[in-house]
Amino acid sequence: MKVLLVSNLYPPQVVGGYELYCQDVAAELRASGNDVVIATSRPFNPAPGLTDDGGDVRRIFQPVYQYDGRLVHEVPLGGVAGYLRATAFSGVNVANAQALARCIEDCWPDQIWIFNPLALGPVGIVETALTSGRPVTILLADNIDGVVAACAGRQAWLPRWAALKRHVSAVACSERTLVANEVHGRYHRHAVIPLPVHVAATIVPPESAVSNGPLRLLYFGQIAAHKGVMESLRALAAFRQTVEGSGATLDFIGGGTESFRGEVSAQIATLGLGESVRVLGPMERWLLHRELPGYDAALLLLPEQEAFGMVAVEALFGGLPPVISVSAGVSKLLPQDYPLFVHDRGSADEVCARLQWCMHNRAGLRGLAGRVGGQLKALLSPPRVVREIVEFANGAPPPAHSFDLQELLDVATMVEIRHLL
Repeated sequence: MKVLLVSNLYPPQVVGGYELYCQDVAAELRASGNDVVIATSRPFNPAPGLTDDGGDVRRIFQPVYQYDGRLVHEVPLGGVAGYLRATAFSGVNVANAQALARCIEDCWPDQIWIFNPLALGPVGIVETALTSGRPVTILLADNIDGVVAACAGRQAWLPRWAALKRHVSAVACSERTLVANEVHGRYHRHAVIPLPVHVAATIVPPESAVSNGPLRLLYFGQIAAHKGVMESLRALAAFRQTVEGSGATLDFIGGGTESFRGEVSAQIATLGLGESVRVLGPMERWLLHRELPGYDAALLLLPEQEAFGMVAVEALFGGLPPVISVSAGVSKLLPQDYPLFVHDRGSADEVCARLQWCMHNRAGLRGLAGRVGGQLKALLSPPRVVREIVEFANGAPPPAHSFDLQELLDVATMVEIRHLL
């Protein structure tokens, strides 16, 4: 089977877990004998140390220069900037639609799987895929509907987006994600299949615990405000004021915007954490996994809208129990009595209490991670997850409606003329 995967970003261009999800799926598809083509954007700022995976990666879309929350929430709706935002996150980027059409014609896949279309012009990407007449499946690991609705502005792309979904099958990484993505129109058919999590061959054994000295905490993933970075710093400051927390340290590993890294540095200085917090930047996944045994626990105060949170599972598989928001999508897979759930990530006192629990139960932290991680390892193994996705996608019918690419491009051109004149 030949599968075309479409993603706004792809390693070495990494912002969050969505790109790694696409990469893991691509690797498993290739390993099982499928022909895989990845269509993605040209990189604008590759994370240092990250490399291409050597597959058939076609960087055909315009660079995504400002893919972060600021573009979504802070650019005003009016003017050229507002138009570009609406086009990128809810409408049609004509150049990207044409590039995808050429790619489809060139590789002529059996199926098209769309990962994250945001910042590429999601209406244009999905409708162009449908014009091919091939079965189209979207793999949801974020609230795409919410962003399309928030950015549509006066361009009124939302009704067209909702109508397109009736011809698309959807795989959501959690029930929460599925519900969020069917607010504006329902998909033709859907399934909930958790994210695959790439791990080392063995879980770190309990006896390798770091049992002496101050508690060593780790956050890894996207360094962004909505990921709970500032809440983590405030909680660490509170914890260090306790007997148990004296000398505790926290490392951040991951990429983020320069502007937010500056805000983090300022907050570290304000809280007097300069000697106890390190912001280390992005790291290759294999190297990150090798570093995990050097810590006691992961601190992952993920937002309520977190679709999944694969970093929590990677932490468990590496021997680190995560202090994690109970509302994150992945938390539904953990035992109900998991002792490190946080109900209010903004409460430094509650987070501090969980960190004190870690210190009191330090000898058992590796064992806790091993027990919980062991229950998830088979469920989330990439071969199993991708096999389920393939079985579902194989049942996707071709679109029932005949879509016209030229009509889409004409509409997009008229919208552009109306808004920029």
